[in-house]
Amino acid sequence: AVQKLVELLQHETSEWFGVDEDGRPRSRQAVLALALSQAVRTMRQDIGDDGRLWQWGRLHQIAWLHPLGVFRPLRRLLNRGPYPVAGSGHTINAQSFEPRLPLRTVVVAPTYRMIVDVADWDRSLFVTCPGQSGLPGQRFYDNLMHIWLEGELVPMAFSRAKVEQSDPIFRLHLRPRSRSSPEGK
Repeated sequence: AVQKLVELLQHETSEWFGVDEDGRPRSRQAVLALALSQAVRTMRQDIGDDGRLWQWGRLHQIAWLHPLGVFRPLRRLLNRGPYPVAGSGHTINAQSFEPRLPLRTVVVAPTYRMIVDVADWDRSLFVTCPGQSGLPGQRFYDNLMHIWLEGELVPMAFSRAKVEQSDPIFRLHLRPRSRSSPEGK
């Protein structure tokens, strides 16, 4: 779609530009002027008249909505956002919205990002959003959200040595049962 748009804009006229109020074919200049006029009208309606506030992140926002977050008493506990985000459906940081107004809500985003170094697995990085836990109220419910929003990543310990060097919050010890113990039967 973007490639076709660029191709179309190289021509002064095209049937794709439609017709004006008088039924005459629109020129490229008329289409661009109309697009700019509609964009300014949208910005004024959605953000206000102060052009200094016209920023992509005021229109392009992401929110993590829990299924039970539709109920007023649970919204603040369960939902996160909205937060301004960069990107579009045509960038590396692909975050898309429904192509209709208002543009505010991002509906497609890479919630898990990972860079893997197959030459040195311990140099791999990741982030998942909004956090490592699906349990509201737990500190891991949204612990990676701001890291994700900034486009940052965290180390992913892979080897046993690297995992043991890490600073664990919790440690689970698994011990095999003895065949002679009552639990082992």
